[in-house]
Amino acid sequence: MAEKNDFYKVNQRPVQYFNQDYIDQCQSMSHIEIIEKITEQQNLFWSLQNRDVEKSCLISLKVNDLLLEKFKDVCESHNLKYQTQIKKLMMNWVLQNN
Repeated sequence: MAEKNDFYKVNQRPVQYFNQDYIDQCQSMSHIEIIEKITEQQNLFWSLQNRDVEKSCLISLKVNDLLLEKFKDVCESHNLKYQTQIKKLMMNWVLQNN
């Protein structure tokens, strides 16, 4: 059962305001610069969590054969390693839902 103050916990997130100079700077960035900036922010996120960014653990995951095959094909067509892409998808989801 939801607690009385759960509404406040969900909606009390900081608001970030951007000035026009920052917006202009971001709009002039190349795709590579944007990816580097995102990676930098992701590393910062994990370092703030007192975690080793490079440290990984082995997991076992059951995935539908057809889905995995198609995912690998799509990754290969974009010259991406499928396991790396899975980790990026996980990271993006965590950052969006934190």
